[in-house]
Amino acid sequence: MDSDSVSPDFAEILAEEIKNEIDREVLSKVLISQGWHLVEYKKEPDIVELVDIYTWLDSNLTGNHVNLHHSVAFELAEDAVMFKLRWAGK
Repeated sequence: MDSDSVSPDFAEILAEEIKNEIDREVLSKVLISQGWHLVEYKKEPDIVELVDIYTWLDSNLTGNHVNLHHSVAFELAEDAVMFKLRWAGK
């Protein structure tokens, strides 16, 4: 294999990641157009922080939410505010 070629496995992985990112972007726009509230992470959480965040989300929200990799969409503005207050700066 020469240095200019890309392995088929890597190309498939990259294509899947691009597809997922496009899907998340489209979904976030649809949710926002439906009145949902998007909150982006200031920095990408590590795995330990994600466990804490997901546990908190499941225990403290009254409305629905959707995790979108670099952000969370909230059905209710109150939940978005609570999330910002709890996780701002994390």
